[in-house]
Amino acid sequence: MTNRDKFGYQPIPLCDGHIHITFAHPVDTTVKILDDTMTWYDCERIAILGLQQDSKNTADPGNNLKALYCKSRLNETYPDRRVYAFSGIYHYYDERDTAEGYLAQAKALWGMGFDGVKILDGKPKMRKNLGRRLDDPIFDPFYAYLQEHDIPVTMHLGDPPEFWDINKISEYALKVGWYCDETYPTLEELRREVLSILEKFPRLRLTMAHFFFLSQDLEACSDLFEHYPTLCFDLTPGGEMFENFSKRPEDWRAFFCRYADRISLGTDTYNYALHDTLADYGNGADLARTNLVRKYLEWTESCAHPWYGTLIPFGLDDDTLTKIYRGNFLRRLGPARPVNCGAAAYAALNILNAFDHGALCCEDDERTALEYENLQVIKAYFENKE
Repeated sequence: MTNRDKFGYQPIPLCDGHIHITFAHPVDTTVKILDDTMTWYDCERIAILGLQQDSKNTADPGNNLKALYCKSRLNETYPDRRVYAFSGIYHYYDERDTAEGYLAQAKALWGMGFDGVKILDGKPKMRKNLGRRLDDPIFDPFYAYLQEHDIPVTMHLGDPPEFWDINKISEYALKVGWYCDETYPTLEELRREVLSILEKFPRLRLTMAHFFFLSQDLEACSDLFEHYPTLCFDLTPGGEMFENFSKRPEDWRAFFCRYADRISLGTDTYNYALHDTLADYGNGADLARTNLVRKYLEWTESCAHPWYGTLIPFGLDDDTLTKIYRGNFLRRLGPARPVNCGAAAYAALNILNAFDHGALCCEDDERTALEYENLQVIKAYFENKE
């Protein structure tokens, strides 16, 4: 039995374009978790989005290389399934950040065999730390290269509008530090910066994660799709998205049918934990995001959600579902790109050297030891494949 069998979903394989590998595991455990997750959720393809890297990152400096390693390991094991890897970019947050440096990153990452780029600088706290606009000219050569080489970009921009209102933000979001006070750019300012990027680079293949946090404004979404022909959205929850859709279900259903070639599946699933059985992957609330999306798109009867109230699903037809579940992913990404194993091994060596010389460490000794060992595994693997 798989998740599809359990809930009676349509027999359409999934291509999930928004997966992360954030949790601390031996890298081969993460490979097994992804393997099991793809099997349970009927995923024929997934894209792992690497984390942003910077000179202050103490969590997982090798996350990009982990994504590349998981991609290579799983693709050599399963010829009928494909894993893709998007790279996060690196900031120093000082004078070492230059236009030439960002361009060099784009060239190096593409040459290493990544399939796209994940931009997280639009997350409000990260945009605040960046200290410059997202459309700053320092990034122009970077985006010009991505456009020239038709490299897909997935960007996180903003957060739910409630995060800017102290009277509306949830207790959990406030607790974890997501409230945006007057020291943050407004959501409208952040959106203008992204649209400025698209004005400068109109052929940039940009997908905005979490539906651009615009699920409360159907008319704005329509205007954006009409004005920017390469712009796409992914459906990664934030569950407030489905709460907002349920306020105008017929209008939104028509929108999804009209723009089905601009909307892609994403779940924001993580490498949470290795389970004893496949069915365990569907039991936890943290692992239910795929079901939240599928139920909303496929079911026809309203259903209660513990956080978002009564949801009114779309009951989309199979042609529309196929575009959203897999067609747009395949059209956007094509075949998974081969990994440059020599370049990947060299990148792992450089990070290991930074650990050895005290330039890198994680938040504690245990995590430092784990990530150092993971990089050793990654380096040895890619060296052996050269």
